[in-house]
Amino acid sequence: MNDFKLRLLILLFLLPVFLKSQEATHRIGIGLNLPPLIGNTIALDVECTNNKHFSLTFGIGGMLKNQLQGTLYKIGESTNDHESSGVYSSFGIRYLPGKTTQRIRFFAGTKLIGGYFKQSATFEKPFEAWFRNGQIPKDYYFVDDRVYSEGFFAAIAIESGINLRLTDRLHSEFGIQGGYNFYKSKRMVSKISSILPGLGALNIVGILKIKYLILKN
Repeated sequence: MNDFKLRLLILLFLLPVFLKSQEATHRIGIGLNLPPLIGNTIALDVECTNNKHFSLTFGIGGMLKNQLQGTLYKIGESTNDHESSGVYSSFGIRYLPGKTTQRIRFFAGTKLIGGYFKQSATFEKPFEAWFRNGQIPKDYYFVDDRVYSEGFFAAIAIESGINLRLTDRLHSEFGIQGGYNFYKSKRMVSKISSILPGLGALNIVGILKIKYLILKN
């Protein structure tokens, strides 16, 4: 994917967040999730609500040369020195029971995630032996001693945790997100999945978020 297409994709990801943030609402918060930083991933989200218990969430993020591979990854066995990069956006809904004045509130939500990824690794020969009929799929290609794979993905995730109100505008969140990735590896190994931006290793992401309310009325 060339630079122009990548920039256009990022712009399309940012557009719904920008447009939604312009709508009249009682509360708009912007948050930064800290655990993904370990994997060279920036994860930002915007939460908009004019309801006491429900809110809409919009997220964007990017991963740059994440070398964490957990135990599940797309390129798979017979490879080393993994690197994963990509961008994503998400759209979801959250439920927060209790009163907005409570210091601690439980939250639960679901979201759709989509984006673009690019992975690479060094490989052992013959690499063709790891695929059905010995045919390497078209979305794999080779540069020197590294194999690359890139493409688009879609996923669904659920999240739950607690929201802690530190001040009227500053909040923190603690929880966990688990996802299901609709993108499947073309390798013969049955349980190979992807490390993808927005989904994390094993499709699980910890939530330790700092959130600031930029609009509150």
